[in-house]
Amino acid sequence: MRSTTRQGALGLVAACALVCACGSDKTPAERPTADKCPAITVIAGSTFTRTPTIHPGGDLIADETWTAAGSPHRLMDDLFIADGHLLTIEPCAVVELAEGVFIQVGASGSGGSLGDLKLVGVADQPIVVTGLEKKPGFWHSLRLSRVGLRTQLAYVTIEYGGKDGGFGGAAGGLGGFMGGMVWASGQNGGSSPTVVQTTLRKGTSHGFCYEYDAEFGQGSGALSVTGMTGFPIVIGTRGARSLPDGAYTGNGDDRVRLVAYGASVEGDITWRHLSVPYVLELHQQHAFTKGRLTIAAGVHINVYVDPALGHERDGLWVFDRKGALFADGIAESARIIIQGEGGQAWAGLAFSAYHGQGDAASLPGASTMAFVTVRNAGTQLRCQAAGRACTLDTDCATAVYLDGPYLTMNNTVIEGAFDGYGVVRDYCVNWPLNEVGDEFTKAARNNLFMAPMKCAVSEQWPCGILPQFCVSGMDCCTRNATCYGAAQ
Repeated sequence: MRSTTRQGALGLVAACALVCACGSDKTPAERPTADKCPAITVIAGSTFTRTPTIHPGGDLIADETWTAAGSPHRLMDDLFIADGHLLTIEPCAVVELAEGVFIQVGASGSGGSLGDLKLVGVADQPIVVTGLEKKPGFWHSLRLSRVGLRTQLAYVTIEYGGKDGGFGGAAGGLGGFMGGMVWASGQNGGSSPTVVQTTLRKGTSHGFCYEYDAEFGQGSGALSVTGMTGFPIVIGTRGARSLPDGAYTGNGDDRVRLVAYGASVEGDITWRHLSVPYVLELHQQHAFTKGRLTIAAGVHINVYVDPALGHERDGLWVFDRKGALFADGIAESARIIIQGEGGQAWAGLAFSAYHGQGDAASLPGASTMAFVTVRNAGTQLRCQAAGRACTLDTDCATAVYLDGPYLTMNNTVIEGAFDGYGVVRDYCVNWPLNEVGDEFTKAARNNLFMAPMKCAVSEQWPCGILPQFCVSGMDCCTRNATCYGAAQ
C-alpha cells in the first residue's frame, strides 16, 4: 500500500497513534448484541488486550485481508481500492477510521478501474466499521465509486461517519446539500453490490446515498438505518426499483428521498411499499418513457419542487412514448397517496401516450389509477402540449391532464386543484372521436373530485379526423356522475 499526498505527515500520525494508544483509555468498539466475537479493548498502561494494526492509507497495491485477530484495524488516511484489487474484512474484525478519513472503492469516472471491498460477516460474527473516536461525524464516508462483482456488505455495522455531510448528494432545498455515509455512483459503470443485514447508525449525513442510476444489488434486504442526521436513503427514481426492506426510523427525516436525476427515465420501475413514506424531489419536468411505473398499494409519496426554480412545469410527471402508470391501491386500507410536500403545489400527472410513436396497438396499454388520492396538483401546469397544434385554455390548471386516451380511474380522489380542473381531457390525436371517448370512459367509477377546483372534468370538443383543429373553449363536467364520479 503506498500513500497519497499526505504521505509526509503520515509516519508521524501513525507513530503518534501507537504512542498515544499506549497511554490512553480508548473506548471499546460498540458491537451489536448477542455476537460471539471476542471483546476488543485497549486499556491504559503497558498491558494491552490487543495491539492495534495501523494502516497508513493510500493506494491498495495488492489484495489484502484484514483479520479479526489483527483488530482493531486503524486507518489513518484515505484508502483507495482500485486496479482490480480486493480488500477483504473478516468476520469479527473491527475497522477504526481516523478523523475525516474515507474509503473509496473503484476509481472515479466511467473510464476508471474497478475495485472490490468484501465486508461479509455472519450472524453471530459481525463486522464493525467505526470511528477512532466514538462521536457522530468523526470519519467521512464509504464510497462505492466503481465496484466489481466481489463487492458485498453483510452483517456489518457502520457507525460514527458522515463528516461534513458525507459524500455526494443532490443540490436543492430538501435536506440541503448532503451526501451519504455510504455512497454509490450510478454514472461510473461497475456492479451493484448486494447489501444484507447491514446497519448504519449515528452519522451526520444521510445513510445510503445512491446517485443517478445506482442500485442495490439483487438479494439486498434486512437493512437498518437509524440515528442519521438526514434521510435513511437517498436514491434516484430509477434506482428506487431496487430498494430493500428494512427499518428506517430514528433519523432526522424518516422517509426515503427519491431524486429525479435528468428529464426522463426509461424501463419498468416499481416503487414498493416500505415501512416509511417517500418524498420525491423534482427540479424539472420528469418523464417516464418506454416502460411502466408501478406504485405499490399503500405507498405514500410527497412531491417536493424546488421553489427557487420557478418553472411552470416543475413537478410534472409525464407518461409518454410508451410509458404508463400503474397505481393500484387495494381498497381504503391500502390507498396510494400522492401529494405536495407540506401542501406545496406541484404540476400534476400528464398522460401523453401517443406523441407520434405509432398506432394504438404499439402502446403499453391503459394507465390505471385505483384507490389513489392526488392532492395539491395542477397549479403550475398551463395545459399546453409542447410541439402540438392543440392548445387548451392558458388559464387552466389541472391535477390530471390528458392528451391521449389511455387512462382508467377507479375510486380515485382528486383533491385541491385550486383554481383549475380535476381532469382536463384533450384528445387531439389521430383517433376517431368515438374510440377516444370509449377508451377514456371505460370502467371509470366511484371517483371523487373535491374543492377547491373549478370543476371535476373538462373536455375539448370536437377534434374529429385529420385535418384537426381545436376549439378554444372548454365545457365543465360534461360527463355524468356515474361515469367520472362526483364533485364536492
